[in-house]
Amino acid sequence: MKVKTIKAPLHTRFIPSPSPIRDRHFWLLHGLAPHGTIYIDAGAHRAIAAKAGLLPVGIVSVDGSFAQQEAVRLVVVERKEGAASYEGQGVEVGRALVNYSAAEIARISGRRSGEILGLLGYADSEYVALRENISFFERRESRSVSPSLDA
Repeated sequence: MKVKTIKAPLHTRFIPSPSPIRDRHFWLLHGLAPHGTIYIDAGAHRAIAAKAGLLPVGIVSVDGSFAQQEAVRLVVVERKEGAASYEGQGVEVGRALVNYSAAEIARISGRRSGEILGLLGYADSEYVALRENISFFERRESRSVSPSLDA
């Protein structure tokens, strides 16, 4: 009787990310339908990327109709010099759960946090969105790895 030798087939190998997405951040990015858009300047984007919350001073404009604690898109735009408007379409960089409604954010956008109480009559938070309620899309190159027969 002749014994047949079988070579093991190659399999796909998945390498874990060195910085895995936490469940809450994945939920913010992919589990909630955004109800509007907040346009922020580059300075606000740098600040929240460095683990700060989103302050009203960095907001250029608001689009859509949403309430407190609803998801919104975060879009970075180029602020026009000396104006409260922006140029171009911008780049969507992430999502956030907001502490204020669209109408309230429109009233406080571009202002300092200390002015919120005077403008709205109350101040739930100095931040439009807390850092733990903000998630960014990470743009990375694909890093597919296929095993070799030697491994």
